[in-house]
Amino acid sequence: MTKEFDLINSPLFGTHLIEASAGTGKTFTIAFLVLRLLVEREMKIGEILVLTYTNNATDELRRRIRTFLKKAIESITSENEVEKTFEALRDKYKGDEKASRFFSDALRDFDEAAIHTIHSFCRKVLDDHSFESNRRRPEEIVSDQSPWIGELLADFWRRHLYPLPMEAFAILFNKKKTFLSDIQKLAIKIPKDPITQLEDEIEVKTPPTAFSLRKRFEELKDLWQKEREEIAGEIEKAKEVDVKSFGNLLPSLESFFSSNFAFPLWEEIMKFDPEKKLKKDATILTHRFFLLLLDFKEEAKRFQREVEEYYPSLLYDLYLTLKNELPRRKLKEGIYAFEDLLVELYRSSQRVKDAVRKKYRAALVDEFQDTDPIQYEIIRNFFDGEDSFLVFIGDPRQAIYSFRGADLFTYLTAREGLSQIHTLSQNHRSTSGLVEAINTIFSRHDETFVFPEVKFLRSSSSGNTPPISWPGESKAPLEFWYLEEADTDLITSALASEIQRLLSAGSQGKILIGEKPLSPDDIAILVADRYEARDVRAKLKQQGINCVFQRMGYLFETREAKEILRIIRAVLEPHRSELVRAALATSILGFTGPDLLGREEETYYQDFIRYRTLWEKDGFLTMFRELLREKEVRKRLLSLPEGERRLTNVLHLGEVIARAEEKERLTPNGLPKWIIRNMERDSSSQNEYELRLERDTGAVRISTIHGAKGLEFPIVFCPFLWKTKKKGKEPDLIRYHKREDASWKPIFSLRGHGEGKERARKEAQSEDCRRIYVALTRACFRLYVVFVGKGKEERALNFILGLPDDVTEENFRGFIQELSQKSGGNIAFRYITHEPDESLLPAAAPHYPFSLQVREPPDISRRIETMASFTYFISQRSLEHVEDIEADLTPNTPPPVGEVDAIFTLPSGVEMGIFIHRIMEQISATHLDEAEVLAIIDRNLRFFGHPAGWRLPLWEMVKRVFNTPLDGGGKITLSSIAPTERLAEMAFTLPMGETTGELLSSLFNESPIGNRLNKLQLQITHGFLRGFIDLVFRHEDKYYLVDWKTNHLGYTYADYAAERLEGVMQEHLYHLQFHLYLLALHRHLKRTLRGYNYERHVGGVFYLFVRGINPTQEGRTGIYSALPSREIIEKMEVCLLEGNGK
Repeated sequence: MTKEFDLINSPLFGTHLIEASAGTGKTFTIAFLVLRLLVEREMKIGEILVLTYTNNATDELRRRIRTFLKKAIESITSENEVEKTFEALRDKYKGDEKASRFFSDALRDFDEAAIHTIHSFCRKVLDDHSFESNRRRPEEIVSDQSPWIGELLADFWRRHLYPLPMEAFAILFNKKKTFLSDIQKLAIKIPKDPITQLEDEIEVKTPPTAFSLRKRFEELKDLWQKEREEIAGEIEKAKEVDVKSFGNLLPSLESFFSSNFAFPLWEEIMKFDPEKKLKKDATILTHRFFLLLLDFKEEAKRFQREVEEYYPSLLYDLYLTLKNELPRRKLKEGIYAFEDLLVELYRSSQRVKDAVRKKYRAALVDEFQDTDPIQYEIIRNFFDGEDSFLVFIGDPRQAIYSFRGADLFTYLTAREGLSQIHTLSQNHRSTSGLVEAINTIFSRHDETFVFPEVKFLRSSSSGNTPPISWPGESKAPLEFWYLEEADTDLITSALASEIQRLLSAGSQGKILIGEKPLSPDDIAILVADRYEARDVRAKLKQQGINCVFQRMGYLFETREAKEILRIIRAVLEPHRSELVRAALATSILGFTGPDLLGREEETYYQDFIRYRTLWEKDGFLTMFRELLREKEVRKRLLSLPEGERRLTNVLHLGEVIARAEEKERLTPNGLPKWIIRNMERDSSSQNEYELRLERDTGAVRISTIHGAKGLEFPIVFCPFLWKTKKKGKEPDLIRYHKREDASWKPIFSLRGHGEGKERARKEAQSEDCRRIYVALTRACFRLYVVFVGKGKEERALNFILGLPDDVTEENFRGFIQELSQKSGGNIAFRYITHEPDESLLPAAAPHYPFSLQVREPPDISRRIETMASFTYFISQRSLEHVEDIEADLTPNTPPPVGEVDAIFTLPSGVEMGIFIHRIMEQISATHLDEAEVLAIIDRNLRFFGHPAGWRLPLWEMVKRVFNTPLDGGGKITLSSIAPTERLAEMAFTLPMGETTGELLSSLFNESPIGNRLNKLQLQITHGFLRGFIDLVFRHEDKYYLVDWKTNHLGYTYADYAAERLEGVMQEHLYHLQFHLYLLALHRHLKRTLRGYNYERHVGGVFYLFVRGINPTQEGRTGIYSALPSREIIEKMEVCLLEGNGK
């Protein structure tokens, strides 16, 4: 039995449910109950727990309760007139000194107020009672666990899908979509809480094998290749009898047998059945090929059934992997996701519950319809009792967040078990006419929200809304617009014209809200998603109406995100001209073709080198702000269409990336991968990186229905409620609820069929109806709803109104007239067509007082200078001499049978080279600290996704490299070089003159590589030499350069002996590389070091083949050193850099 909630006199003990309709003041009720608890139960402000579900909601509750305390004190201590809402409070506590003291104490101690989201509450309890809960404190709590899930799913894909036969994978992909990205989408739908039950156990099946299928395929293919002419001849005869059935069979067979796999089968082959097709003469196809083809078809069908039966088993393995392995991995990494906090508190001991109940004597739960089962169990177990006061307040008709885990059926279960159920039915938001119109619409039948347990509650208006004056036409607060067929352009045009008319009337003082003229920010347009918002926004902009979308979408899906990624890549590798040009060509930097071909090109590269240096020194945000300032990005973007929106995105991205750099301790080279990972995430459930508003003052607001929940707007347009969600293929994973006694149990199904499928369909339909309820209850004064007559699928709006899917204009007009009568004339009808309507006239097209002319194309005939590097040089070798710079030579010895040093078992390749380079450049301590180096190794192992088993071999490698003497005298070790005496990744860019392979060969004519250089097909007229030196260090006033090499030369240290290294250096032209690097170092020291002398200040080069360095071995393994003469360096300087080679 339900009754209206008595806010002033209701008891403050026990457990209560307050079912509040839209606009009835849920937040007001909670704040008022806090005041009563302070006085009547003599509670302190910190003993009253208030829970809600978003940070914004907690801020609003905190603000509202603080304001109530101030007004409560004023209302009971002052003789001044008080607001109507506080009259009852004054009547109850007037002159009560104790009440005044309690309110004052609460205001003084308001910092102790316990107002939390459910997740922050769980975290606080677990932190406060970690000893009682036997909980290991996590190192980090993350809002996004996708990196760990992604790593887990990649392992799952490699274990379960990669080994499948190609034919099985083809079937799964065509039927179910089973790429890694598809598996990730499936994983999102799998519940990870301990309450949701799996519908039934799945029989674990072994993966299908294609041996029999391939054997038949090979027999058939072999016969086809041997006797094709005879087979084709019989098919041609069959075409004469039945061209429709056999016309495409021959080309289908040709294509099919050109493949090496038995799948996918062509449609014509699957339809092939000569006995059914050749009714006149079934003896035409007599070749045994066709009998084998029929047998193959049957085997293919059997194999396909086997694969499809294996699929539920695959999903079951995925379910178990996420359920069991994901928590283990997160525990090992020392992280918690928000959902883990809930599970941890759900499983906490009775001691924790008793301690929390002792601390909080009352708990008020806002937006209870958005609770999930585990949250409800936590709240009920902690606070449900005779001596405590627990209040749930919510509106089941506004439960629209199932995609975030909110569960309407948790609310229904709670209501079934409670005896003290109340309602709030007085609407403080809308006018009486609009409230009556809404009552009429949602009272059409008893199952407006599909399930009879979710009933519509009629509301009445409090009459507190300010008066509104409206022009002389129809004053019905709810107006339906009808059009026969869906036409987005017509709808948005009518919408824009009506808004323009309203704003014009407001500016003339014809529409007043109270005494204030109607303004753009009094109008809201509610849509389902950003795609609908885009259509509306484009039309409003076209009509010159300022508007803003309050939930523009996902930050990393914007054009600006892609462009900033290009800019970051250019800053990281400023020596790559193609990356720098790509960055300059973005709309953010705004360089045109002629700009890129200008004579100041060198300065562009110097700028990006300087940005990288600034980034490494002061962090991303400092560099990014400097780039925006120097390139005048703000001024440029604001001059473009949508400039304010675009500038907001750029600034938001810069802030987000900088925060990620600091929070996740990302290296500069790790940032691009982090950005790409966010670009690839499913944006539908991401709120962390939603776009910010560029500005919302003086603008019509466009909002999603989900984003508008809890808000109110004077005038609301709902242009697309008639739409239905597009139906994709039937889902394999479904979640639904089953009624058991007085509760609803959440069920998860891996099969997606049967009773559960129909139940899930009804639950989705019910949420669509609730979404419409939320949309229609946002308006204060005026509401516009578009209705489309023709429809093929069941539509929620039609279901609510009790109308069929297809409704003619005449029938709908009569229907609205009926509703208008029932609502007291508060519902009106308007027919929308392409014919102009005087009340919906669009604005005239803007007139531009200038003409447009075609710009003459710029002259781009000037030769582009070359940006050259060592990699560029060796890439110019003739084809028979091309070698990858980091390619490994064939190991000198085969893999041994016995034990080998673990460092030789690590894989080779470019990615491994990058990985080890990153580790080496991040080690900066003078004396190696094991914990610090292992932390660097661990961080890079996680970032690159390499096994944790590499940890100790890499640590041993680092120790050997840094502690092994590099020189013959044993004086120089890297661990002895102070951080101030070393520079990692030293970048250089030097101007080049004319350079050819012949010129390089002449410079090195006495070197073993002279002949090899002559074969370089190199021709540089003008350009730049650029590169990065891995490490430069100073020892006893001499400068040395180091280059890390990860080449895999063999499985013994003998493979890294000096004579072996000399061959590698020649084979890869590393001699040329270190001469170029020494040339750059020479030029730098010549300009910056006073009294510089090559012989006195340059110590030489060390090429460290890091796998092979071991101080315990005889001789110096893995270390190649050299000191070129001053003459060769100076000769290179003259010939290459000054262009005097001739």
